[in-house]
Amino acid sequence: MKIIVVIFFIASFTACAQENTSSYWPTNQKEIKFSGIVIPASLTSLQEENLNILCRVWGFLKYFHPKVAGGKVNADKALFIIILDVLNAPNKDSLQHLLFNWVNQLGAVSSSGTNETAKNVFIEPTMHWLGKDYLITGKLRMQLLNIFQNRHVGNGYYVKKKPVGNLDFSKEFRYRKIKGEDAGMRLLALFRYWNIVEYYFPSKYLTADNWDATLKKFIPKFAVSQTDSVYRMTCYELVASIHDSHAAGTGNDEVSQKYRGEYILPAVLKEVEDKIIVVCIHDTLQNEYGLKISDEIIAINGQPIQNLIESIKPYISGSNNTALIKFALYKLGMSQMSQNKLTIGRGNEVKEIQVQYMPISKLYATKRWFSCMYNYPMYKKLDADIGYINLGKIKKDSLSVIFNDFLSTKGIIIDIRNYPSEFMPFELGKYLKPNPSIFANIAKPDLSLPGRFIKFDPIVNGESNPNYYKGRIVILVDDESMSQSEYTAMALRSAPNAIVIGSQTMGADGDISLVFMPGGIVTVISGLGIYYPDWKPTQGKGIDVDIEIKPTIKGIGIGKDEILEAATKYIKENPVKNY
Repeated sequence: MKIIVVIFFIASFTACAQENTSSYWPTNQKEIKFSGIVIPASLTSLQEENLNILCRVWGFLKYFHPKVAGGKVNADKALFIIILDVLNAPNKDSLQHLLFNWVNQLGAVSSSGTNETAKNVFIEPTMHWLGKDYLITGKLRMQLLNIFQNRHVGNGYYVKKKPVGNLDFSKEFRYRKIKGEDAGMRLLALFRYWNIVEYYFPSKYLTADNWDATLKKFIPKFAVSQTDSVYRMTCYELVASIHDSHAAGTGNDEVSQKYRGEYILPAVLKEVEDKIIVVCIHDTLQNEYGLKISDEIIAINGQPIQNLIESIKPYISGSNNTALIKFALYKLGMSQMSQNKLTIGRGNEVKEIQVQYMPISKLYATKRWFSCMYNYPMYKKLDADIGYINLGKIKKDSLSVIFNDFLSTKGIIIDIRNYPSEFMPFELGKYLKPNPSIFANIAKPDLSLPGRFIKFDPIVNGESNPNYYKGRIVILVDDESMSQSEYTAMALRSAPNAIVIGSQTMGADGDISLVFMPGGIVTVISGLGIYYPDWKPTQGKGIDVDIEIKPTIKGIGIGKDEILEAATKYIKENPVKNY
């Protein structure tokens, strides 16, 4: 019966639809310099709700309507043209009528027969807003349902699938030179980002805040963000609401960098035993920069460090609290001043020191960036029975030499407290597993229906190898392990006699997709869903750790690697039987 009603209505409204796109839908795909939109500094509740509905309808048309999704019209300009009319709509009925006519001017939608049943569906889109009377009613609802049933399928103008399955949004205009004073561009930033997450972020249901509520929350925020710096901070806050560690680099564009500062504390800070501790200092900079390893950072320029962390957390995207603190400390290490006053705890003494910060460009030039493991070897025998491999340094072509050297050992420690120098889940699997086996499942976006994610073939590593390494395998992870590191840890954990030792990882796995926001802001989303063989997620929580070990302040102070020591002890106390 529902189908009959829809077909009847389709016949009634397509007959009067215009064949040619009106001035509401410009066809010129050219980036503009400004939107020309000026909106009130504060909105009424009705105006906020009108924009809420506009965001959903605009995003739906962008990805579902054949003409809009195919790039035949300029979706950004169309938004700018309709915004003021939407804000001025005096009531719900007027808004619905306005939007119906707006959509109708795109012309008739041809029947496309795109409603076949998909196989291996993991996530279905949430189109519930189309069925809620308080949002969409009457003719507009039927109009959008018709578009849904005859939607664009496959790669479009605004979104394309990459070879591995994540998405490419690079056709979006960047508007690099616009400033946050442009109200239309501010709303475009919100609408564009909200709809990309709504339809193409596989972990929306897992890690993001309630996405409907997030839209309502940020409409007034973007409306009143009337300076460039406030606009950018509002963008960072929006990105933070998806809780994706991959997006933590948001704000590394040139303009944002100037707001944060061009100097940086040349040390790595971590939370250890609920204190903020200097865990390493780059190269020989210890004397030059006035800090010592195991110093506690109590305050920066008189501001308590814990207060600073809490103040910056809302603007950082982290999949879990471990990630949030790590990224907060990184950003708090940046400054617009070359010297800053630090209050530190050293032993039983609390003192204030003036610390010389390092130009960020100089630190980049060292090519050692923020790794405490730069001086760790590529591989070595720790003793006659234990081998050590540093995935941050080894290359694929070294593996045969390394495993031949480690053939007689009782165990191998594989250190992934870093980012692997090469992609090696499959190459390492050949040496560590007797037969192929599943180590991960994957869900990819389905461009035949935005918002749907499909289960693809399980990810398998290993090969038939009777001479595989039969000793203990200990995989080391911590808050330096993210993305490819986590994926590699999953692959290696599937080997016989393998365990994971360390602490919580960053909880961001899967190939990323770049997202562009006006003002030259570039952020990312984790574009694929990565799961354990039983479909347990890694996004958010991170890698399953079998034995949790964290460093101590005492151990850091005397230069001990307590995680590595725990791995060595485990191998010695738990030899593989009959090996």
